[in-house]
Amino acid sequence: MTIKLFLLFFSFCSLSFACVKVPCEFAELPFEQKLKSVIEQEYSHLDASIEHLKEQYEKYLAELKKSNEDLKKLESSLRESNLQDREMIFLQHKFNQLLSKDIEWRLQ
Repeated sequence: MTIKLFLLFFSFCSLSFACVKVPCEFAELPFEQKLKSVIEQEYSHLDASIEHLKEQYEKYLAELKKSNEDLKKLESSLRESNLQDREMIFLQHKFNQLLSKDIEWRLQ
């Protein structure tokens, strides 16, 4: 009889221990969905920020190209002006030399 009780007790314990494991997937599912939605929102916000940054970069690049073109025009204009100034100085120098020769010739 004790063996029967022991077997009955052992079978009861083994059955109860076999049913202890409960799947936890159902408990984690809402948390995972919340986490996914939060992550997706953050990624969409990040994508929007990146797009905004790209637009600002393109705008800045266009302004920089225009500024470089204006700078090149100004530089070429200044070079031409500088060349004209040098020509004027050269011509004034030659004129002054001729005047000094003329004055020396008259003085003799």
